[in-house]
Amino acid sequence: GVSGLVPGGGGGGAYSRSGKTSVGGSGANGQARITFIPVTPAITLGANPSVCQGTTSAAISYVSNAGCPDQYSIDFNAAANAAGFIDVPLTALPASPITIVVPANVATGTYTGTLKVRNSSTSTPSGGYVISVIVTSDTWTGAISSAWDNTGNWCGGIPTTTTDVVIPSSAPNQPIITAAVSGSCNSININSGANVTISGSLN
Repeated sequence: GVSGLVPGGGGGGAYSRSGKTSVGGSGANGQARITFIPVTPAITLGANPSVCQGTTSAAISYVSNAGCPDQYSIDFNAAANAAGFIDVPLTALPASPITIVVPANVATGTYTGTLKVRNSSTSTPSGGYVISVIVTSDTWTGAISSAWDNTGNWCGGIPTTTTDVVIPSSAPNQPIITAAVSGSCNSININSGANVTISGSLN
């Protein structure tokens, strides 16, 4: 809605007393003021995306909670800008998820920005939502299977004796090193909730 004036009721009229009729005033129409207070847009964001080094896009999901947002913007911090992440000016808000462009040659690390949404009809912005894009390498993805020696299960390729690997709990398949496989790495970081099954050897 829009703030403004609407017509009020009129006044005046006639009444009768002791057989005589008296006439009231003209009762010109008045006006009532209605003020519209826009609802601040709000969303709930999903988990911050983690992508393999060399991947050129990341996605972050959201649910719209209030204020009918239809635009968004992202302002990356100075470190992310220096690494090649480009700020997103106000643009149409897509259906979930929001796609974020990741520089092709960016180093591994965590890159942070502030996302805002806006209702274009009321020009009302939301508060800022801090988001991060996590770029990883030498990380188990489990995208294909549980086989340690399948390159499709790794971000960064099959580990060697100089590789520091990470096993996240989010992988759809957790790694298994069988008797027929000799797994290698320099160090292994098994996140809480993740596991590695070894029936062969890990060097």
